[in-house]
Amino acid sequence: MATTGEPHVFREIARLSIPNVIANITVPIMGMADIAIAGHVGGDLTIGAVAIGTTVFNMIYRNCSFLRMGCGGVTAQAYGAGRKEECVLTGLRSLLIAMVLSALLWIFGNPIRQLSLDLMGGAGLGLVFSHNGSTGGTDIITVLLNKYFNMSFGRAMQFVDCTIICSSYLLFRSVETIVYG
Repeated sequence: MATTGEPHVFREIARLSIPNVIANITVPIMGMADIAIAGHVGGDLTIGAVAIGTTVFNMIYRNCSFLRMGCGGVTAQAYGAGRKEECVLTGLRSLLIAMVLSALLWIFGNPIRQLSLDLMGGAGLGLVFSHNGSTGGTDIITVLLNKYFNMSFGRAMQFVDCTIICSSYLLFRSVETIVYG
């Protein structure tokens, strides 16, 4: 029996793992190729749209990588043990799961898109606020309240928003206009 210190064992592990590493490296390269093409076709808006689309695609792709990685290991074990029928069944199960997931993505595409954009927007604002930055507008007042009155960003933002909503009654004199506006 071979020990893990023998050179041929390391060569065998490298022979098996290098194709997997190369396959995982190609995912970000797809996004770079898309941006390179978009850079020649359109302006900043096109590049931004491709970057956001690539981010959402990579998020979904990475969350579904359990199919590729899990199926490969189970199939390799079955193949090594000479169980050809189990190899076929594993492939069919993975295909069924992939079809169900793709149908769910098709059905819930709009909510997934909106949730993805909301998460990216929230993460961006979180990064700005965590470094004591501001996006302008009422955020400047929020930063000032945080700095001089030691209020948390969430509480300060809620205070500023409620103050604006309540003071807008003085201008419109209508609760309906404030609620629906």
